[in-house]
Amino acid sequence: MLLTRSAARPLVSVAVATLLAGCAIGPNYKRPAAAVTESFKNPVNTTAPALPPDKWWTLFNDSVLNDLEAQVVVNNQNIAEASAAYMQARAVVRQDRSNLLPSFDLSGGATRTASGPGSFGTSLPGTLANTTTTSTSYQLAASTDWQLDIWGKLRRTLENARDSAQASAADLANAELSNQSQLATAYLQLRGADWQRKLLSDTQQAYQRTLTITQNKYKAGVSARTDVLQAQSQLFSAQDQEQSEILQRDQLENAIAALIVYRFGLIPLACAIFTINMLLNVPFTSDFSAWYMTTSALALLSVVALAGWGFYHSLGGEPLWRAEIE
Repeated sequence: MLLTRSAARPLVSVAVATLLAGCAIGPNYKRPAAAVTESFKNPVNTTAPALPPDKWWTLFNDSVLNDLEAQVVVNNQNIAEASAAYMQARAVVRQDRSNLLPSFDLSGGATRTASGPGSFGTSLPGTLANTTTTSTSYQLAASTDWQLDIWGKLRRTLENARDSAQASAADLANAELSNQSQLATAYLQLRGADWQRKLLSDTQQAYQRTLTITQNKYKAGVSARTDVLQAQSQLFSAQDQEQSEILQRDQLENAIAALIVYRFGLIPLACAIFTINMLLNVPFTSDFSAWYMTTSALALLSVVALAGWGFYHSLGGEPLWRAEIE
């Protein structure tokens, strides 16, 4: 059965639209081929090793380390920045995806008007009629918009947004892993410094006993003066090493504190500004009647409570002054 020209015209339009919809700006990305050697000089183990768990630091079986690692993900500023960039990239993907869909706009309204006092007419001879005219009008408007992605501009934009979101997700994972590994390294080195300090403390006690014995032998005329000086040198050297370990431990503890820094956001900032303004207006006098009359005492207590709540909120319920790592 042959199609007439008028009947075939819609089919041609559909075919042309289909071909244009398949067009896109630029070619699709293809990963370039890389030459790989088929054989190596040394045997290669093709068996994939077992992957560690996501919370790999739990393998150390240290409750303090587990608590610190849980805090670094929440409070570290680098992770917070990477997380914000990832959330922004996801929002861009959702926005670009919505551009491929049609948009609808529906609006409506109602208007009610009354005119009064109305016209005067004669309902009965010798009387005036005061009438009021009321009218109501309704409006309903609808519109739609759909940008056809014939040349693939919107699709390419969406692909770019998705790739950017994947890159942001990788940056976030890298920031988390980097800070977690730095924290674990600093914590293990801190524990090593504690053991080294304990060892040096025991060594000092042993050297102190050796020095006492050598001094007694020197007084008895059994040992020479050089033996006493050598014992003193060993004791002083151990004491100097202990001070170095104490300094290194303090540096490691400060590094851990830098990784787990707490955020002080807008709430504490507003509380601080409000506190300063209220303190500047409080009448610091010995006349307590002035405090009562201006309700400054109540305002001061409110400021202190608000400031305390603000700092507590910014710390996420954690104490402001944390105890040292024992």
